[in-house]
Formats: sequence, structure tokens, C-alpha cells
Amino acid sequence: MTSRLSAVILAAGFSSRMNAFKPLLPVGETPMIQAAIDRFKINGISDIIVVTGHHRQLLEPVVRNAGARPVFHPGFASGMLGSIQQGVRHIRPGQTGWFLLPTDIPAVRPSTVRQMIRKFYADPHRIIMPCFKGQPGHPPLIPCELTPQIMALGKESTLRDLLAAEKERTVNLTRHDRGILMDADNPAGYRRIIDKVRHLDIPDKEECLSIIDQELPLEHPVRTHLADVAMTALKLTRAVTDPINPDRVAAAALLHDVKRMEKNHAHAGAALLRDLGFSKTAAIVSQHMDIELDLHTPVQEKELVYFADKLCTRHGLDIDYHQRFKDSLEKVPWAATSIWKRYEDTRQIQARIEASAQQSITKILAD
Repeated sequence: MTSRLSAVILAAGFSSRMNAFKPLLPVGETPMIQAAIDRFKINGISDIIVVTGHHRQLLEPVVRNAGARPVFHPGFASGMLGSIQQGVRHIRPGQTGWFLLPTDIPAVRPSTVRQMIRKFYADPHRIIMPCFKGQPGHPPLIPCELTPQIMALGKESTLRDLLAAEKERTVNLTRHDRGILMDADNPAGYRRIIDKVRHLDIPDKEECLSIIDQELPLEHPVRTHLADVAMTALKLTRAVTDPINPDRVAAAALLHDVKRMEKNHAHAGAALLRDLGFSKTAAIVSQHMDIELDLHTPVQEKELVYFADKLCTRHGLDIDYHQRFKDSLEKVPWAATSIWKRYEDTRQIQARIEASAQQSITKILAD
């Protein structure tokens, strides 16, 4: 299906507020323009048009090497609409729809593009607009049947005007992806983009809260538990000397019970996170109930989340998990095998954490 979709990337501007040519600035290990192109290539889109203007002689070889088609817009200085129209003019014949992305918004997750494609093909006459916490962002996915209206727009109009007039055919697709709103418009924005791309496989705090808001009612008591587990897990993270990613621990702890209202919630939560593009966080969440330990490795992130979850009850932090496991055995003796395994795993993780931190759990969590 993606063979019938195109992408138009705008890279013709002067980058005047950046004091550097944005498309060629590094984002991770690639130029910004390649990071933008890759968002679509990863999803199987091959018809990718990059509209060039300023510094075209520097940009176009990079665009070709990245697997996209550069298209020069002679009137690039006149504004964005002309560049959009130039890009649309060169979309491959017979296409169904096209994405529009300015080159300075390269932190969109590939999973966001993938979900938009799914939504579009459910009704290819709709405009798909990604939104984060109700705010629309980039890249919109636009049906090719709107091409005549776009090409007919005058110099005083904008694509935004046309899209606003097409509200009835627009689908606002909620995505837990703050990258759709982030641009490298200036040096401060560029620094934020760099940091975002570096941690693209981990949902940040705002994104975690967006997922929680979607999955759990506002007054659900597990929300407090999620916060308690996250705080406890981060204290453990700061104490151990093993190499731990605190951002991933925090995300997994905040989201470990996000599917609590469903049966087999650990696997349901992991499936949700994998679909959102957070596979390593999903792997931690999948083992917060039953964990597979490797005692020959350093302390792992999944152990910290597992252990923090066992220390936090619905009433908050309670280090005496021994009594709680004893109570569980008395209440559900038919589940003794699994309860004993969880208890032994918890004890072993405590010993591993204390050995790494060289202090007791009580002292670690005293503050």
C-alpha cells in the first residue's frame, strides 16, 4: 500500500533564524534532511520529493544519496506555498496520498507515520492530522484528490487555509509523539531536537502521561501506584553502580500498569508500547509481573522496575514485601508455585541491588 503514497519534504528556505543551513546540520549520525527522509523510507515509502532552493548545490547530492528526489523551486524566496506546490507537482502519477514535512521537524517517530498510513487506508479520502494532547502537528497525510485545490491556491493563501476549510474530511489522530510539534527553528529548538532524537525509543514524561490519560480514567487508583513505582525505581537507579538508563526505567515504571484494566495486563501493556515504537520499554513492562533473571549479568533495568513494583502497594511504599507474599499464599494457595517464584526473584533482586549499591534497601529508600 505504501507504494501509492508519497512524501514532500520542504528544504528550500534560508534558515535565517538558525544562522546555519538546517538541512545539513547533524541530527544523531545523519544530516537533518536524511533524518526526515528516513521517517518515510522506514515505512516503505519510496516516492520522496525534497524541494530545494537555498544552497541547492550543497543539498541535492545529499538528498540523492539518502534515496529521495530533489526538486528545485526557483521562486523559493517567495514563501512556503510555492515550495509545496512545486513538490506536489512532482508527485508520481497514480498516487493516493502524500505526507508534508518541513525538514526541520525530523523527530517524528516512524511508528507515528506507520499508524497514519493505517488510518489513511481505512478511508483514503480523509486528511490524517497527527495530534499530541489535542494539538495538531506534522506531517499531515493529504489525499491526492485535493491536488487541484492546492495548485489553485493564490499567493495570498496558505495550505493551512485549505486544510481549515476541509475540517469535515479531517481525522485528528492522537499520537503519543511530542516530536510532531518540535522544530529546529532556532538554536534552542535544534538542541531540543538533538536530545529528542537521541532518546527516540523512550517515551518522555509528557508522552507517558499522554498514554496514561488515554488508557486509564482520571480517578483510577492505579495512577498513584504508577507514580510511586516510578519514584521508587529512580531512587534504586541512582543507588546502583551498574549501567542503567534512568529515562527508560522511569518510562517503564510509569507505564507498567497502563493496561491494568485488561486481562494479562503486563503483556497487553507491552503490546501497546511495541506498537508505539517503544520495544525496549515494552520488554521491561512485559516482565514486571514475572521476570526471568540472569544472575551472571549486572543489575538490569527490568529488575529495578520489577522490584519497585513489589515494594509499592496501593497505599504507597512498603518495604516489608515478605508479609505481603505470605498473605498471598494464604489467600490463593493454589497459586503457590508462581507466588514462591515471584518471592524468590524479589529476594534475589534485592540482594543484587544492595550488592551493587553497597547499602541496604532501607537506606536507599530512606529519603
